[in-house]
Amino acid sequence: MKRLFQTYLLWLLSVCVAHSACPPPEVQFMRCTLQNEKTLQVCQTDTHARYIYGRPGTVPDIEIQRAFGKGASRVPWDGQGRQITEGISFSKNGYTYAAYAGIQRLYGDAEDTHPLSVGGVVVFGPFGAYLFDHACLPETVEWLGY
Repeated sequence: MKRLFQTYLLWLLSVCVAHSACPPPEVQFMRCTLQNEKTLQVCQTDTHARYIYGRPGTVPDIEIQRAFGKGASRVPWDGQGRQITEGISFSKNGYTYAAYAGIQRLYGDAEDTHPLSVGGVVVFGPFGAYLFDHACLPETVEWLGY
């Protein structure tokens, strides 16, 4: 029983640590605090990606790991417009979690200032029906692309 409890504590610690930083060899694609005060983090390698959502320092509410082409897919910037965003989408049980991050380029007098950071997650249900989205607090967005 003691051994089982120790194993559980080690697992719990590893989950909480993984929620705060991407475990090697993964690198962070994006991370932010959402308007609902939960954290969204996406970690990736060349072959797979991990979606982590929940309160910092706790076991994640949702954690999804998928291989690219098998439940995870990259969503590159389409090259148009002043909002430059990239994303990674994850499929699980008929739902799609599309995490994105990027910048909003400014024009005119504000063009020389630091661009606004954007990010969040959009969730779709069966048959692609929009369910909800959570936006990142702009000042908290960390994005690999910028």
